[in-house]
Amino acid sequence: QEPAPAESSEEPAPVESSEEPAPVESSEEPSEVPSEEPSEEPSEEPSEEPSEEPSEEPDPTELQIADFISTASAPYISWSDPANKSLAKGGIVDVRSAQPTSVRLTGLNEAPVDNVASVIAFNRDYGKTIKAKNASYDDYAVYLFDYNDQNWHYEKTKTYEVGKANGDIKIPADGFLLAVHEHFSDYITALNNASETDAFYPHGFRGTNDVDATIKAAKNIVIDGDVSEAEWGKPVWTIGPSETICSYEQFPENDYYSTSKVYMAYDTNNLYLAVVVDSPYHFNSCTESNAKQMYDYECIQVNVTSTSPMGDYISEHWDNIVDKAAVAANVVRQYGFCVNDSDEKLNCVWMGTPDTFSGEYEVIRSDEDQLTIYEVAIPWSECGNDEYKISGKKGEDLGVSVSINSGTATKSFMNIYLRDGGGIIGLNDWSKVPVIVLG
Repeated sequence: QEPAPAESSEEPAPVESSEEPAPVESSEEPSEVPSEEPSEEPSEEPSEEPSEEPSEEPDPTELQIADFISTASAPYISWSDPANKSLAKGGIVDVRSAQPTSVRLTGLNEAPVDNVASVIAFNRDYGKTIKAKNASYDDYAVYLFDYNDQNWHYEKTKTYEVGKANGDIKIPADGFLLAVHEHFSDYITALNNASETDAFYPHGFRGTNDVDATIKAAKNIVIDGDVSEAEWGKPVWTIGPSETICSYEQFPENDYYSTSKVYMAYDTNNLYLAVVVDSPYHFNSCTESNAKQMYDYECIQVNVTSTSPMGDYISEHWDNIVDKAAVAANVVRQYGFCVNDSDEKLNCVWMGTPDTFSGEYEVIRSDEDQLTIYEVAIPWSECGNDEYKISGKKGEDLGVSVSINSGTATKSFMNIYLRDGGGIIGLNDWSKVPVIVLG
């Protein structure tokens, strides 16, 4: 299984499907009819009827068809049987928006407009229900998707057929909702035919905000491979098979042998990160010459975005596969850190410009304690550009994500990642990077 930085993983080519409703342009606005210009000499007797008939106004009740969101990183929803490994890679449904098992959106967290056919997704950013003033769902089918933390993906849990939905439907606390106008009958048929065990995935928006966190200012943190709560405070995330913020989908069932604790702090110079991994295994044969291959072995991958993943920029550039602007602009940086079997520590930069790391780090493995300890100081000066940069001041928000790679000489590569890939694994969906507030 290929993790995020390996650009060799092939994406399925977009397939034009007759089942997917083609975008239909909204009807044109009526042209303005200029008023009749008076003649220079008034006629002796005004005509009783105007010389020209006014153009016919369009019927205000005629159904309009909303345009699909058309940006390069337009949000959509896809699904597949999780057993289909050609599509379900790393727990992420790996299909594009043109597939017959995908639904494109005309809106996100927007109430429907009367006489406009739309396809709209809602999460808790919209509110607790889809109710809105003057919004009717009489012509919509509505689908609810909840996260199954035993299967590590979203599942379709309830369907309201056309004519059965109303504005009081609750948006799942850990999931999302989709409203599809009856005009898009192919979408409704495809969604109705989807199995209750199919893995659904929201692209470009999130089903949960539970991974977001506020971190505190650093107090005399030393990058020495010795991590304690006295120095770092409480962990920001505790990673384990019972935690809903992470996924063990790549591990064999009931063999979730690796856990970890993630700590963060900051000052005006650096983001400080510590990851303590508890695992009986440690295998890493990388050297300095092939450090960028460390994702195949024991290591951590770290994403830092210099603006909030919930902000306008990432919302428009979340899709690394088709829109690499955020990497080129240095708004998204992805780092790797590891220690190899010869106790040599290594680092790399997979995403961002320049692709070098100037900060301080330490990685120590203790087979006796079964612990691998990572401590990193990432300079703010490495992250962002003139428009999107971090000053390390209280109240700023940015994005930070961590995935923990695991494996042995006899077991294939496995990865523990934050919810929905964490913006690192799968499709590199940067809207899934947790929002970190400097508190």
